[in-house]
Amino acid sequence: MTNEMPILEEAVTVMPDGEMVVQSFDEFYSYAHQKLVAVCREDDRDEHLSQQKFNFLARELQGRPDKMILYSMTQFLKCPLFVTDDQLKDFVAMEPAGERYRLAKGNEVIYMRSFSMTANVLLNILQEMQKIMEMQRHMESNASMHAWHSRIQALQSGDSVTLRYIGRVRGPKTPWNRHREDVLTAQASSTNIGATIGMFMRAANVVSKQVLTDVKIWAFQKSLVKASENHSNKNATLDRLEMSLTDVNERSAIAWFDSETLINAQLGGKYRVWKCAPADEQPFRLAQTNAFDTFNSNKKPLSSAKAQLLDQLFEDIQSEVNKELDEERLSDTYISDTFKQGIKSLATPFTFGDHVILILAGESTPELDRQRGLNLMESTGETASVGKEFFRQYTEGIAPLIVAPHGRNAVRFCLSSFTATGSFTIQYDLIPLVGDPQICSWLGGGKGYRRKKHPAWEENNVFIAFPMLHPGNAKYNKDGSDTQRVITLSYLKLFVFVDTAMKVVSEMPPGKTRRQICEEIVSTANQRVKETGLLLALDEAKQQLASSRTASTSHKSMKPPGRRPQSKELPKTAVHDVSMINGSEIFAERRGRIYVYWKQSGGSGTRTYTGIDAANNFSRLILEGRNFIHFHSTGIDIRNEDGEVVHLDNHASQSLSQHFTKATLDLSFLACNNMDLTVLWETVTGLNFRREHQNFMDILQKYQISTSSNLEEDRDGHTSMKRRRTT
Repeated sequence: MTNEMPILEEAVTVMPDGEMVVQSFDEFYSYAHQKLVAVCREDDRDEHLSQQKFNFLARELQGRPDKMILYSMTQFLKCPLFVTDDQLKDFVAMEPAGERYRLAKGNEVIYMRSFSMTANVLLNILQEMQKIMEMQRHMESNASMHAWHSRIQALQSGDSVTLRYIGRVRGPKTPWNRHREDVLTAQASSTNIGATIGMFMRAANVVSKQVLTDVKIWAFQKSLVKASENHSNKNATLDRLEMSLTDVNERSAIAWFDSETLINAQLGGKYRVWKCAPADEQPFRLAQTNAFDTFNSNKKPLSSAKAQLLDQLFEDIQSEVNKELDEERLSDTYISDTFKQGIKSLATPFTFGDHVILILAGESTPELDRQRGLNLMESTGETASVGKEFFRQYTEGIAPLIVAPHGRNAVRFCLSSFTATGSFTIQYDLIPLVGDPQICSWLGGGKGYRRKKHPAWEENNVFIAFPMLHPGNAKYNKDGSDTQRVITLSYLKLFVFVDTAMKVVSEMPPGKTRRQICEEIVSTANQRVKETGLLLALDEAKQQLASSRTASTSHKSMKPPGRRPQSKELPKTAVHDVSMINGSEIFAERRGRIYVYWKQSGGSGTRTYTGIDAANNFSRLILEGRNFIHFHSTGIDIRNEDGEVVHLDNHASQSLSQHFTKATLDLSFLACNNMDLTVLWETVTGLNFRREHQNFMDILQKYQISTSSNLEEDRDGHTSMKRRRTT
């Protein structure tokens, strides 16, 4: 650091009144650029950020080279440790966020805690932190502590330094609340602390409590850096600091302030989206890079119309989450205002020709997903023909697909439903949709499901939502004995679909419609699944497990769909015959608010649920009486009570098709998975159920399709179908 000072002194002269005059802009810029590259060299993303940071400051310096602001900026470039908060306020847009600062529920803010002290006090705190690390057996070194040591070696003991912590908080909790929580944790010596900020505060509580009480807390405004009068504000916003990471604002701020001078965890705190074992680091990074390069080689700029759709889509998601989730659950999700910025950087690399492939990933690592799958297979016991080795070979063979959504351009959508405590679950993070223009998000907990309809994409776009992988729903299948808890086909088939979609879309000649592309993806992926033997193995495992549960299954009470039990109780083994499809009897039973469709597949009581049996390329939605809609990959049928197709004239077909223009894909992903009837309707059609129900009934009546029924409310307040036979 001392070797660099002469260069700076030659470039800038400090006048007696404190003003600074630039003698040589070229030398100053050379010095500044070297400093920035040295500060942000974690990887190429951070180096790109440092270049943008330098460009902005260069513009600022040219706009006002003779102002006192130049000195603060120079100190900031040299090391943020030596810049006071008063100096920082000259060119960083921030406001006090002390005890009286308030934050509306759901709003998010990036904040900074500043701890000012002398170099001598900091050295004592570092020594105390070392003791804490040894006591708690922290084996890895702390990059921040090493940086602080090296930065303050040349200082006098009484020189002032300012350590800072960058974080984010979501209302109604405030930065001050977060700080108070950390102080209380630091004072509780019995609690182990792993984070750097926690160890720092505990050490400061021992060395000098004044450091903690004199803390200054600041909230960053939307524009992190103030723009000068000579430059437009758009050059100074956080949006200009492009990083392909999840929480863009927070990480940009960390990189801006020099990650090694902050009291965040090592490697800049929020450096990685994922963690993995050291032994897996190299192959994981290699696969990640290969996946990124594959997508990146086919990228093209995202059109303004699509970018606008993305903006609106994630604003809707954020609005829905803010409305529906309480504070505790909200704090456990990764959906935030910064999501829109992250998704913008994500969308561009995954663009093939005229088509967009967008992949949203869960938060867990591929290794964790793989281990959960292995644990699940072991839990099924010897009856499961899909063994541990089979699953291992399958997942290792598609390892690049596992890491693809976790690469440098990936974002996390929400937590898994498979949590350690089981206290927070999400029913279906993202139902795997291939070719459907909607993102479907059900946030579990409480009664019902939260869902949001999103803007439709252009006809020729392929949209893939990649969910957090999990083997089942821990909330409703805690004992692990339910048939659907056997590893579902979609859990592994999803990899095949994503891989197939990538290949089909990248190799598809121009001019194909979305429907044609989707049909190609579905047929190709299903064929690949059959060729692996996976389908047969899973069916055998499900049948064997179901056979072991025959006794308990046969005694379950079943209700016919759409009808409340009569005063005379139905026999416990009674089922409702829905139809004959392809020579197989299809049965249905109602479980609360949902219908589950199944067929006999062996001995008495042995069932194969259509929701997890991908060999059945259909999903049915009971509408009225025994007339129902049959969705499949090529169109929509209406069948009567005998299961025969009801033929409509062209006008009737067109009228019905208006309600199902988006339902051109096999919807077996959606059917029979604990989904409310109205949710399925609105998901498929994008229309309001109550309003469109009457319109649809009018069409059926007009063309004399036998039906007569009305909507009723269940006792729990949910809409269901009430069926009555007509003469």
